[in-house]
Amino acid sequence: MNLRTLGLAAIGVIVLVVIIVLIGSTCGNGGGLDKTVYNVADIAPEETTTLTHFDTRGIGGDDDLQEILENWELAQRDALEAFGLDTDRIEHIAHFTVEGKDLTIVKSRQDTSDLRQELEALGYDQGDFGKEHEEIWESPDGTTWLSITDEGILAGNKEAVMACIFVRDGADSLGDNALMAEVMDELPEGILVYLGRYQSNETYDGLEAVGASLDKKNSKSLKATFVYRFATAGQAEDVMDTLYYALDAMYDRPEIEQKGKLLLLEAEIDIDAADPWGITGLAP
Repeated sequence: MNLRTLGLAAIGVIVLVVIIVLIGSTCGNGGGLDKTVYNVADIAPEETTTLTHFDTRGIGGDDDLQEILENWELAQRDALEAFGLDTDRIEHIAHFTVEGKDLTIVKSRQDTSDLRQELEALGYDQGDFGKEHEEIWESPDGTTWLSITDEGILAGNKEAVMACIFVRDGADSLGDNALMAEVMDELPEGILVYLGRYQSNETYDGLEAVGASLDKKNSKSLKATFVYRFATAGQAEDVMDTLYYALDAMYDRPEIEQKGKLLLLEAEIDIDAADPWGITGLAP
């Protein structure tokens, strides 16, 4: 996994589904993560394999981070406007993958009445489509659904929207997964947070999950924090040196510490060299 490939993939698939969380909700316990990350985990289906959260509000007023924000807006504007969404009103955006589908969650200040007008202008039709108590809009070509509820807005293909509706109706979410909760609870807050779950990994034997958080350290540097979770403490110990040297080759001032089945790593990144979307591939 490197700095560029995962980020570029995210740009290519963001149009598949968008979920806008317009009002507050509960958050998980633990770590220094923004409550919105826990909110995203509570919405994502339990079988989610990767999740990346980007805090656009958190960097919006920081002059040192404007290039990152501007590059994000340039990459995402056309895709989001196809859903009637205003990038200037987005505060948080999270991309995740589940069962081969690539999904995105957004928290926005956009008013739902304005969104309805945008949907009508784009040719979306409103109907219940067999789902009671849901205000559902369908795109002209039938490939996209948007569901407007008191809790927020779901958008994407039918299967993706329905999967998220099922989670809201009580199906297990990523936030219910004990393994991912353990990783999240060790991560600090950041402008970008990445979570990944693995069933097998050829590079690191026993690796089950990875978490990464990126935040501003000063005007010249970003601080990167990584959490690697292994099946056993022995497997974690076996790859400490390998992980350290991988981190040292990519970043500055690396540090590593073992905490049972977890390996905790920290490093610094030159703020001018940070790839705005490639940072979703933080982990070495």
